[in-house]
Amino acid sequence: MSLPIPDSLPAEFQDQIVALCAEFGTANMIHLFLGFPDRLDPARLARAARLMVDAEPILGCRLDAEGRQAVWRRHAEPDGIAWFENLPADGEESAIRAVLAEQEPAGGRLFRLRLHRGPAQDLLVVSVHHAVADGAAAFDCCYELASIYSRLAADPAYRPEPNPASRDSFEWMVDFTWRDRLRLILRDLGELRHARSTVYGLSGPSFEAWRALPRDRPAFVRRRIAPERVQALDAMAASRRCTRHDLLVAGLARAFPGFAGGRADRFRLLQPSNLRRLTPASRRPAIRNLSAVATVTLDPDPGTGFEATLDLVKREAQRLKWGYSGAPNPVASRLLASMSYARKRRMLESVMRTGFARPAPPTFTNVGLIDHRRLKFDGRSPDDVFLLTEAYPMPLFLLGAVQYQGAVTLSVAFQASDWPVQAIETLLDRILGEIPVLEPAEGCHAAIGNL
Repeated sequence: MSLPIPDSLPAEFQDQIVALCAEFGTANMIHLFLGFPDRLDPARLARAARLMVDAEPILGCRLDAEGRQAVWRRHAEPDGIAWFENLPADGEESAIRAVLAEQEPAGGRLFRLRLHRGPAQDLLVVSVHHAVADGAAAFDCCYELASIYSRLAADPAYRPEPNPASRDSFEWMVDFTWRDRLRLILRDLGELRHARSTVYGLSGPSFEAWRALPRDRPAFVRRRIAPERVQALDAMAASRRCTRHDLLVAGLARAFPGFAGGRADRFRLLQPSNLRRLTPASRRPAIRNLSAVATVTLDPDPGTGFEATLDLVKREAQRLKWGYSGAPNPVASRLLASMSYARKRRMLESVMRTGFARPAPPTFTNVGLIDHRRLKFDGRSPDDVFLLTEAYPMPLFLLGAVQYQGAVTLSVAFQASDWPVQAIETLLDRILGEIPVLEPAEGCHAAIGNL
């Protein structure tokens, strides 16, 4: 007996916070770009896209924020919504810019699938709204989509069961002891000493002026670190008793101040962390936004070598690990969750207005390893996978990273009116060039998008 598709779902705490960020222009779609050397079947993709919003019911919803607490309600006529679009493309760069230029309005789709048919290959774009999915969940959508597409080849009448798994934002706290909670509180108290320090960052207009800025000139830059160079990075990380991520953060800490300009006391980096590591394992986890942000604060001396900066990063990494790396304070989280949606809106707007009055630190989101075995569309795997968020105006700057088939791709979307593409390209070169194992001109391939 088939499970019913719910007409409504709770808007979890994480959902509400990110949905409010979307209202204020600091969140929207997460775009995953999959390049295929072979042609995909548009009709089957259209059917798979429609089935996705049944398989993962949250994707077929819109946010109803009229009451005290917001709730997700299913679209009344999901069959009348264009979940899939088959589009021609002059080339990959123009297709990517077209995706970045188009913003989903409030109350619109939480899931979109686009097939851009280029002259040489297909570019499949899976877009999932950040209010219901973080980077890891967005790739879970890709895995589910690939499974549905493949099953439809053998059985055109196939219908997946709706995912009944919980989307509880606070599942990560279920097994926490009072010592775990105390550790988080002590960690937050320790963060207070950094709160008033001046940091390297990008300055911009007031929050109100920033919200009014046009977003009609999207650009992007990506760097592909070849598998052999990734192996060299991993060997270096093992010899230094750290992670590859630590190496990249150290490179960013040394490269970013020169990019941002000016002088400051210390470098600060916002680093999303995956709270799934603290939750019970699930065979088919729900699509949900289960991430938090850890703040990395360093005092790198540009006059010293890379090893000195890496030592600072390693100490910060150990501190974050001790404090559960970004997991929010359970006391504060429960208190905020009890607030009405309107009160959350007022609070978050005040926080953002204050934040825009100071230099904004960059964000580095490392999604991690993408399983190519689960990304087969009827036996066909993409030869390239990368991630981009919306092209935000300055001062927001978000660097993404994914690993696929041994290579790591760094990617940034931005407004071409804020930076020339060459400036972002130079920054990524410097990040990699600061790490001794890498030579900037070797092992990397750039794909650049501009207007």
